[in-house]
Amino acid sequence: MSAYLVEKKHILYLLAAATSNSIDRYGMSWYHNNTSHKLERCDSERAAEVGNMLWRENMQSLSARYPKESSATLPGCEVGEEVITPDDVNRSNWSTIDPVQVLKAIDCLNYQSCEHESWEASESFAFLRSLKSRAIHALPGYDGAEWGAPEPMRGMVRRGKAVAG
Repeated sequence: MSAYLVEKKHILYLLAAATSNSIDRYGMSWYHNNTSHKLERCDSERAAEVGNMLWRENMQSLSARYPKESSATLPGCEVGEEVITPDDVNRSNWSTIDPVQVLKAIDCLNYQSCEHESWEASESFAFLRSLKSRAIHALPGYDGAEWGAPEPMRGMVRRGKAVAG
C-alpha cells in the first residue's frame, strides 16, 4: 500500500464543498471529542485552519507509512505548498460542486491519511465523515427516496419464482 500528500487543490475543493449551498445550506459542522465544531461560509480564516488540519493529518499518515523519509522527500510533497492560507481559500473557485466528486475526493483523502494509528480518532476523520454524510444527502433523488425500504412490486418474478401479489 502506498500513500502520498494530496494536492492543495484537493483540500481546497473539500473546503469549497463543505461551505457550498449545494452540499449543505446551513454550513458545515462536525463532532470530535464530545465537542461541536463549525465551518461557516465566508470564514476563510477558519477554512484555512480546517484545510491545514486535513493536510497535517495526511502528512502524519505519510510519516507513519514512510518512517525513514524526511518531510521534504515524502511522496507528493511540493516545497512551498505546505500551508493553506485564507487567500488560497478566497481564490479557489469551482463552478459546480458535484456530490459524487466530493465523495470520491473524500475517499481519496481518507485513503491517503489512514496510515497512522490515531486516524479514526482524529478531528480530520470526523470532519470527512460529516462531509461525506452531507454529500450523500445532496445526491439527486435522496430527499424523494423512501425512509426505509420501498414497497415491493407485485406480480414480478424474482430468482425464478413467481412473487405473490
